[in-house]
Amino acid sequence: MKFLHSLNSKLDTKIDLAIGWYDLQERAIKWAAIAVPILAAYIILDYGFWTLSSALATRGDRIETAIAVSKTRESKLQGDVKSSVRAFGPVDAPASKDTGASALTGSIAAVFKQHNTTYGLAIREQRIGSRDLESAVGTKIDKVVAELRFEASPDAASAIIAQLEAAPEIDSISDLKLNYQPQTRKVTVQLSAEAWTLDRGGSV
Repeated sequence: MKFLHSLNSKLDTKIDLAIGWYDLQERAIKWAAIAVPILAAYIILDYGFWTLSSALATRGDRIETAIAVSKTRESKLQGDVKSSVRAFGPVDAPASKDTGASALTGSIAAVFKQHNTTYGLAIREQRIGSRDLESAVGTKIDKVVAELRFEASPDAASAIIAQLEAAPEIDSISDLKLNYQPQTRKVTVQLSAEAWTLDRGGSV
C-alpha cells in the first residue's frame, strides 16, 4: 500500500509539473504540443490502415483473377467435351467378351439385312496387349474382330460402311479394301469391324 501511495504521489507531481510547464508556454508552443502527438498518431494509423487495405485489395484481386481463370477453363473444357461428343458420339464402356461378341455380330447382321445384302463373316479374338491400360482398368482387355467380305453397288457399299462405322457396338473399322468390278458394276469390299471387350473374370 505504501508503495502504491508513493507511486501515485510521484505521478501526480509529474502531471502537475507538465501542466505548469504547459501554462508557461506561448500559444504557438501550446498548439504544437497538442498537434504533434495527434499528427503522429494519425500518420501511424493512416499508414497501417492503408497498408492493410492495400494488402487485402491485392489478395482480393488475386482471388478474383483465379476465379475468372477457373471459369474460363471450365467453360473451355465444357465446350471441348461437347465438341468431342458431337464429333465422336457418346463414349460407352466396353462390354464383357461374350456380350461384346454377340452385340458385334448382331449389329452387323442388322445392317446387311436392312440393305438386303449377303456377306461372309469370320470372327477372331485378339489380345490388346497393353499392360499399362490393363493395369489402369483392372482387368484384361481383348477385342473381337469380325472379318467381313461382301459385294454391293457403290452406293449401297458406301451406306453399309457408314452404318457399320456409326454402330455403337462397333468400336472401329480397319483394313478396308475396295475393288470395283467393271463386269457387274459392283464393289467388292473387305474390312475388319472391331469391338473392344473386358474379360470380367480375368483381373490383371
